[in-house]
Amino acid sequence: MPWLTTRWRRVGVVIATLVVAFGVVGVFALPAAVRWGLETVASRELGRTVRLEDVSANPYTLRVTLSGLTVEGAPGDSAPLLTLREATINASIASLLRLAPVVEAVAVDGLTVNIVRFEPQRFSFSDIVDRLQAKPKSDERRASP
Repeated sequence: MPWLTTRWRRVGVVIATLVVAFGVVGVFALPAAVRWGLETVASRELGRTVRLEDVSANPYTLRVTLSGLTVEGAPGDSAPLLTLREATINASIASLLRLAPVVEAVAVDGLTVNIVRFEPQRFSFSDIVDRLQAKPKSDERRASP
């Protein structure tokens, strides 16, 4: 019967290693990916500089906290378009079962939005809307060869 104890010991070591690896990846890789996505991809898509002070993640509770998010205003504007002191996003365990993000709760603290109206139907964020509307729809991207 020693093979049984050795086998279960191996299974236990593999499971423990997977749990620890999940935690390490969630604590170190997830914040780096979120920061890269917000600062690089969002900046490119919005045409404005997006900065993020801190990101923390707890993979075991499926919670991500963003701190100090800032979306700069148009060139020449003194105030940023959007500032967010802190946002906490709690995902559901259903995210793992459905292989898609399922958000259970979002808590936002210290949200400030500076909107200026220049003329009828033109605001300080109109260039962002125009930029996003000019992009092809996702169906059109797939249909083109």
